[in-house]
Amino acid sequence: NLPDVPPTGAVTSAVNAVKGGAKGCVAGADEPSTATITFSSSGAVQSVSVGGWASGKPAAGCIKSALQSAKVPAFARPSYSTSVTIRP
Repeated sequence: NLPDVPPTGAVTSAVNAVKGGAKGCVAGADEPSTATITFSSSGAVQSVSVGGWASGKPAAGCIKSALQSAKVPAFARPSYSTSVTIRP
């Protein structure tokens, strides 16, 4: 009996646990960057897309690597996405 989507608190905790590493990627940036994290039903990160200041820069790869290790509890839907703002 899995929930349809991961609990909000679990998503927040998972993102906050890895967000510090992503912040290091945008040190000295003029504007914030955004990342959309898509979790697969297993709870692992399926993909990370980066927009804003870091888009198209080496910082985008750094952000993806930092956020890739987030993990939420398993859920029923095939995937679940959440967006996060990464400020310098």
